[in-house]
Amino acid sequence: MNRVVTVAPNDNYILLVTLSNGMSGEFDVSPYLEKGIFQELKKQAVF
Repeated sequence: MNRVVTVAPNDNYILLVTLSNGMSGEFDVSPYLEKGIFQELKKQAVF
């Protein structure tokens, strides 16, 4: 099972994610910013 090794914030609410198998990619958080706990991430200082 792959695990998340690193997560780094980037501009425009994009997270750079690296997995234990060496794969990496981007996760766009912006579609979730109006939902639940993700609303707190709209504050750039928090993100």
